[in-house]
Amino acid sequence: MLHSKLQQRVDVLERRVDVPGRRVDVLERRVDVLERCVDVLERRVDILEQCVDVLERRVDVLEQCVDVLERRVDVLERCVYVLEQSVDVLEQRMVVLERRMDVLEQCVDVLERRVDVLEQCVDVLEQRVDVLEQRVDVLEQCVDVL
Repeated sequence: MLHSKLQQRVDVLERRVDVPGRRVDVLERRVDVLERCVDVLERRVDILEQCVDVLERRVDVLEQCVDVLERRVDVLERCVYVLEQSVDVLEQRMVVLERRMDVLEQCVDVLERRVDVLEQCVDVLEQRVDVLEQRVDVLEQCVDVL
């Protein structure tokens, strides 16, 4: 009987040991799954770190591009200012040229009138020379007659 009681106790203990053993097996599988999950998460975090590194470099490049663009815009603003000044000067020069052209047109008008008068004078002189030539002819005839 002692043996059977001991055997029963051993059987009970074995069953009790089996339960934690099964629980340990389940825990081991769960821990295995968790380790794989952690591995996957570590790889994902590594990939995210690489992505963030790339993004930081891109932002650095973009900041440099913005700096370059700011300098280019500064130069363009100066160029536009200089061009505005040049256009202002050109407009002033154009006004002066227009005034000079007005004066030239007036001078040409005066010259045309003077030429008109000179042409009339030449016409009159031609007539007078004609008359003089006629008189010379008459005088020559007179001299011939004498």
